[in-house]
Amino acid sequence: MNHHLFLNAVQRPARYVAGEFNQKPIKPAATVKWCFAFPDVYEIGMSFTGISLLYGLLNEDPRSSCERVFAPWIDAEARLAALGEPLCSLESGTPLHHFDVIGFTLQHEMNYSNVLTILNSGGIPLFRKDRDRTHPLLIAGGSCTYNPEPVADFFDAFVIGDGEEVVLEINQLLAECPVHQTERETLLRELARIPGIYVPSLYEIQYHPDGTIKGIQPVSPGFPFPVQARKVRLAGAYFNSSPLVTSTEVIHDRAAIEVLRGCTRGCRFCQAGYISRPIRERSGEEIIRISREMMKTTGQDNLSLLSLSTADHKNLPGIIDGLLTDWDRSIGISLPSLRIDGFDLRVATRLAELHQSGFTFAPEAGTTRLRKAISKDLGEREIMATLEGVFQRGWQTIKLYFQIGLPTETMDDLDGMADLVCRFRDLLVRKVRKRPKLNVSVNPHVPKPFTPFQWFGQDDLPTLKEKTRYLKRIFPRGPVSLSCHEPELSVLEGVMARGDRKVSQAILRAWQLGCRFDDWRETFQYSRWLQAFEETGIDPGFYNQRERGEDEIFPGKPSPAGSSASTSGSNGTAPSKTRPLMTAGTAAAAPCVESVPKTTGMTSIHHRFTQKALPWSIWSGRTQIWRKAHRICAPLCHKKPRRHPMNFSIPPQAANSAGPFVCVFQKREFHAGSGRSTSRKH
Repeated sequence: MNHHLFLNAVQRPARYVAGEFNQKPIKPAATVKWCFAFPDVYEIGMSFTGISLLYGLLNEDPRSSCERVFAPWIDAEARLAALGEPLCSLESGTPLHHFDVIGFTLQHEMNYSNVLTILNSGGIPLFRKDRDRTHPLLIAGGSCTYNPEPVADFFDAFVIGDGEEVVLEINQLLAECPVHQTERETLLRELARIPGIYVPSLYEIQYHPDGTIKGIQPVSPGFPFPVQARKVRLAGAYFNSSPLVTSTEVIHDRAAIEVLRGCTRGCRFCQAGYISRPIRERSGEEIIRISREMMKTTGQDNLSLLSLSTADHKNLPGIIDGLLTDWDRSIGISLPSLRIDGFDLRVATRLAELHQSGFTFAPEAGTTRLRKAISKDLGEREIMATLEGVFQRGWQTIKLYFQIGLPTETMDDLDGMADLVCRFRDLLVRKVRKRPKLNVSVNPHVPKPFTPFQWFGQDDLPTLKEKTRYLKRIFPRGPVSLSCHEPELSVLEGVMARGDRKVSQAILRAWQLGCRFDDWRETFQYSRWLQAFEETGIDPGFYNQRERGEDEIFPGKPSPAGSSASTSGSNGTAPSKTRPLMTAGTAAAAPCVESVPKTTGMTSIHHRFTQKALPWSIWSGRTQIWRKAHRICAPLCHKKPRRHPMNFSIPPQAANSAGPFVCVFQKREFHAGSGRSTSRKH
């Protein structure tokens, strides 16, 4: 490829060249030539620890060499097409169709269209049925492969579970049966005999007339069914202590080590917690040794201790104490995933010595009732006590993660979220004198396979949009930054997460219509996805809003996570402990009379009302009533309406009534001199 003509015409040309520090030497005489493909841009892919691990593992094997490729940005894809050049690997500039194996990492469903971009730009036929032994073998791994059916027509095989051991077994097979010399059908059958490998062409899916799956069976006896996920013992497992050091800025520019894998908490929405079981830890001595080696070989100024919940490690305080012994205080240590319950404040005290300022927690829901329903039993006293201890130790920034659209969620839970954040803000302002900051991220819930919530429907798009708008109206001001995930993205993610093989046609059509980088706000084009669904006969509501029956077979059934049916539902039967959630929270609607602290000398009118277990249409009707009432009553505030919310008491029957109604609201005035407040009803 003419790199001069290509690199001079694209944004961020550093995305398409190698030469990083710690890059492994190319082995032209290697028997098996791999190319790892990440279906996103370089800055995202190089932040993923799994690539560094497998890249080092295969390059240290004398039988193989491994290079990398990332999805070309829109301008780079167009430039390659204009030049008539294929997409090439970073290290040697080899076109993708010359490799033996292209190994994809599928970590997010919104990257599926980028997979087709990489294949097309690399000169590789998109569909498995159009490829033979002259083409590379396409294998994918990652969390999305627990339901690989939406992209099953594009790949030859999927690795289910941990990849450290199975990738070497694949390497051994391909060294004995060269990809370009062995009939593709024969090679796929041999791959299917390796534990943890799912070959979709060897399994037939039958459907009921209503579109649900009737059964999944191997095309011939002798192939494993279901395919069991691979699990690796983390203690003593391979780890690349000399990872690549990027020559350009990436999302997570730091050294990182996985301290534990798996989770025992069982949050009902969390797919990662179920598919990564059982919990496995690295020893504290091993973590300290590898961490020190990485800091010497990379020169990074930050070390990240990775896991689903680093605070769950049995010896986290000892690890932090061991790392900080003779530690350069200019090098930070970050814990990107923490649980509020059980968090050891001694860790916060020690890390504060490095002059870091931020912690991340995930309450997920705004009320204790909903947190119990999702199996994240956190009391508000426990949350506040933990945060107060963190603030007292000098931390200035807190990031919180919440979800909307969880099963059994009511408007009380949204109000509770705003109230909880309001209390966090007040505590933060009271305890932190210098630049306090509270970052809140709210994401719509997406039911994922192999979780107890896989049987539940997802909120439809209008509902998610209305909930997002409602949260933006009621969220507290001050040092609070609210970030809301696009509801359209979550709807599309829901289709891919529980979709079947029929969805592959919609993915192809959307890609043909120009969909690229769907996880990027500036490039996401929801209207084109709707067009693709319509043209291919795919109904998003069938995959998203429909409640699943207890006997329904899921597309991901051939690849169970390995946990018990009572918690993961891997055998297609709904776990009994989740069914009572269907009737939780059935109280009647009630007005919200909670007060919101405001600055002195200002009049506050609180506009929030609540509702429990009412149909969304009724809530939406009450919203319209609130808007009319607000226009009538706002002049009483003598201030801008958005800054002075009101307490409205609106009867549920008024939502569908065309006649007149009575709206009662409460106005509370705060007096700066005495600190007292008075209330009047209007």
